[in-house]
Parts: sequence; C-alpha cells; structure tokens
Amino acid sequence: MYKLRVVYSKQDDAKFIPFNYMGKIFERVLRRIEFPFSFSEGYTKHIKISFAPAIPVGVSGNNEAFDILSEEKIDTEEFKEKTNKILPSGMKIKECFYIDISDKISSVKQALYIIKKNIDVKDYTGPWEVVSEDLQMATFKINLLNFKHKILFDKFGIENIIERKLII
Repeated sequence: MYKLRVVYSKQDDAKFIPFNYMGKIFERVLRRIEFPFSFSEGYTKHIKISFAPAIPVGVSGNNEAFDILSEEKIDTEEFKEKTNKILPSGMKIKECFYIDISDKISSVKQALYIIKKNIDVKDYTGPWEVVSEDLQMATFKINLLNFKHKILFDKFGIENIIERKLII
C-alpha cells in the first residue's frame, strides 16, 4: 500500500465550492482516471482519503492538500496530467508525491492568509503572526489548531480575505 500526498489549488469560481463537496469531486475524478484505490474494511467500503483542514467558502486556496491510499504505485506526473484535464475550472493539481504510510495530513497545522487591507482596521493583532505587510496587503501566519475563521471574518470581512496557503 502507498500513500500519495496531492497538493492542489482552488481559485476563481472554484473557491465557491464548499469543502464538504471536495471529497466527492476528487473521488469522481479519480474513478474516471482509474486510480488504484485502497478501500476501507467493512460492509460499506469507502476510499481512503484524508483532507487538510477545511477552507472557508469564498477564500482561494493556493496550497490545499489531501492524502490518498493506493494499492499500487503510479507515475505521479501522469496522475497530475490526467487529473488536471478532468478537474472543474479553477482547480488544479500542483504537485503530488509519495509519503511514508505513517505520515498524516493532520500534521499540517499552519497556513498563510493573504488579506487585503481594510482602511477601517487599524489594529492587526490577533491569534496570528504578521509575516509581511505593505500598503495594500498583509500576510498572516495562523496556527490552524482550534482556529475559528469567524475571528478573521469579523475583523477583516470575508471579502478582504484573498487567499490561504497551507504550510506543508
């Protein structure tokens, strides 16, 4: 059995696809390319796939990720090429690579958020670290463990949150 980590982006109109549909989208795409799934045990078998922490609807993701178990080793470049042809507009596989079977996607605990500066917000302090700042944008490093996006939305407004990039 092999574990493949897939890093993808979710931009443009795809940023409005809810996170809870991502599993179904990728399952359908992977079935179409005849990916050699590894299935769970039991009466109702499911593919073994795990996603990184959820991204809010309306926020672009530039470094989102999931892990999937496979029964056989496949060519990652061919996988990326076939998958990108089928994915919905705005979604793209950026890279994929094999990881140790014991590695978990839950080890992804931090992300960078790029925020368009709001004139009304004078204080950028919060449960995050300011990584960079200029006249129009600010980049925050956020620990995702127990983080509530509502804090970010309340402070900056969802329309000002440009992008999230997971630190993998």
